Amino acid sequence: GGVILESIVCDPASACTIDLAARKATVVVPPGPGVSVEISFTNTGVPQVCTLTKGFYRNHSQATAEIIADLGGTLSIGGEELTAVQALAILNATPGQPGDVRFASNSTLNLTQQLITTLLNLDGNAALAPAQVQAAIAAAQTGLIVTEGPGGQLSIATSLSQSQIGALTQTLSSFNEGAFAGFAHCDS
Repeated sequence: GGVILESIVCDPASACTIDLAARKATVVVPPGPGVSVEISFTNTGVPQVCTLTKGFYRNHSQATAEIIADLGGTLSIGGEELTAVQALAILNATPGQPGDVRFASNSTLNLTQQLITTLLNLDGNAALAPAQVQAAIAAAQTGLIVTEGPGGQLSIATSLSQSQIGALTQTLSSFNEGAFAGFAHCDS
């Protein structure tokens, strides 16, 4: 939506890549002078994704479990494949009452919860998210370290600075609250 292409000029000796608002199309033009190729694009539409907050997933464990089951039974967070029970344990962890979850700081826990929520909102497909959210997902995945210890206790550590954690949490939280165009908050 909103992308208009009037003309595209390509070098006939190589393929031409067209960027349609972060969706790429590659066109191969046969070699030769004066060759033209007619191209048509069919707009299939961007899938509509409505978002929910971490509180929704905390309070609707069945929805969380169904999404993770549809993903093959696990959700990858910080290098660990989490089951629905483990993802819910992190979503339900609170400072002072962490249960079976240990975390480096409250902000580290919040970032992890927002990351889980974002991925649940996207049905595990980060590529559906706006570029800024995709970058935040990638940075959070790289900077969070989730491990499972004896007895199933989860530990969350991070290599991120407090300012990085804050910025990533803000981006993911804004997404989950419906602040990004095309990703409105779900009605209910």
